[in-house]
Amino acid sequence: MSNSYTYNGLVVTREEILEKVNQIRTLITQEGYDGLLVSSQVNLSWLTGGRYFVNFASVDGLAQLWIGRETVELIANNIEVQRLWEEEGAAEICDKTIIFPWHDDKQKSDALSERFKGLKIAEERDLASPLSKLRQTLTEAEQERYAALGQMAAGTVESVAREFNPGETELEVAGRMAKACFERGMEPIVCLVGADERVLSRRHPLPTFKPVNKYGLLVLGARRWGLVASVSRGVYFGAIPSELSQKQKAVNRVIAAYWAKSQPGISLGEAFRAGREEYANSGYPEEWKCHHQGGLAGYQSREIKALPDSKELIVVGQALAWNPTIQGAKAEDTVLVRPEGLRNLTATGKFPTQIVQIAGETFEVPLILER
Repeated sequence: MSNSYTYNGLVVTREEILEKVNQIRTLITQEGYDGLLVSSQVNLSWLTGGRYFVNFASVDGLAQLWIGRETVELIANNIEVQRLWEEEGAAEICDKTIIFPWHDDKQKSDALSERFKGLKIAEERDLASPLSKLRQTLTEAEQERYAALGQMAAGTVESVAREFNPGETELEVAGRMAKACFERGMEPIVCLVGADERVLSRRHPLPTFKPVNKYGLLVLGARRWGLVASVSRGVYFGAIPSELSQKQKAVNRVIAAYWAKSQPGISLGEAFRAGREEYANSGYPEEWKCHHQGGLAGYQSREIKALPDSKELIVVGQALAWNPTIQGAKAEDTVLVRPEGLRNLTATGKFPTQIVQIAGETFEVPLILER
């Protein structure tokens, strides 16, 4: 294993890789296993930063990693093994490979039976909760990657909001976002566009052939290095109606309430309840029921969706993506919990914002762009 490698434009150090492998080795030792078979796309990306999929929506990875007490091994078919080894970080984490023909499941089964004979094997489901906790707390290197991703994702949405023309369809606008993502090395795993009155009736506006005439809401979940940044922005052609402006300012106060409460040692439920209280204070007490409010982010759009009774404690190094909505308006950015306070990863300084003071904190929250 070399001291570092470059994947998709970013240097990954040997120290970071070994930190994660050693965390897993400590876990399997504590639980009495000889090793762990890592099979999910999300955990394979967490370990390597690589793309262990062909279909973006895949839950299961195209390969497996065996994390043993002494070795790390790549288990892959003949189609994928070379790409994963040479391009997706497998060579930097693995000591050897187990290769099988894509068309011969029996050969794979026999090879694995022989390799793991007599060993106590853990699968991800056996260690789901502790693995999730390991993945949710980001290393310093991951946090810097996330910051770079956040700027790329927000820059994509905001540039499209400034550049598309009235009359383009939701699908055409979504296509602009997807194109910009690929050009920046990101995968648009969530790409929503709502037009005009459709924003009022669809909290998740999957794009259609409807033209955007006056108002467009653009929503993006962009993935790179396995991490996912979430961001939403609105754009209005002409003077923004007072009712819509009022709703946007109200929902901005809600997300600011979530941010103010998103502090180390505070439970997700307590932070949720702070946002719910601000919904009521702003005159929209029932709107929180119409859409999930977000929660912990990272290697999934939402690692955990927050609920009023969520017990999970927020810790330094976690990312959060709150996304409150009030019919027709939405606020969504991805933030990082740092010792000195929240760092907004998707704030670019290039979009109109509102200054919100709440609970002794001051935040800049994006407004709808008027064109």
